[in-house]
Amino acid sequence: MGVSLEDFMREKNAKPRSVLTNFKEDIQKLLQAGYQTTVIHEYLTRNGVIVSKPTLYQFIQRHGLKTVKTDNSPKSVSGNQNKQIENKKIQSKVDEDEDKNNST
Repeated sequence: MGVSLEDFMREKNAKPRSVLTNFKEDIQKLLQAGYQTTVIHEYLTRNGVIVSKPTLYQFIQRHGLKTVKTDNSPKSVSGNQNKQIENKKIQSKVDEDEDKNNST
């Protein structure tokens, strides 16, 4: 026999499930770890999930996934900010070396 009318109607009325649903926990963990959506998109792509960045963003919003802001999150630092941080580290090292030389 075939499919019952009820099963057929239920099947046709079911909303399609997003491919992102299978990665919801991973997306949440990445967001909480401070990763930006562009990096999460790369993770998904590496796992064979092909969606647009706007689709990913909409999924995050629709499911109420939250990010956790951290003060020292290197995952969300821009290239210029990285250079500024590195320059400050270098300057601190130079200052330390000068202090050592001046104290001797």
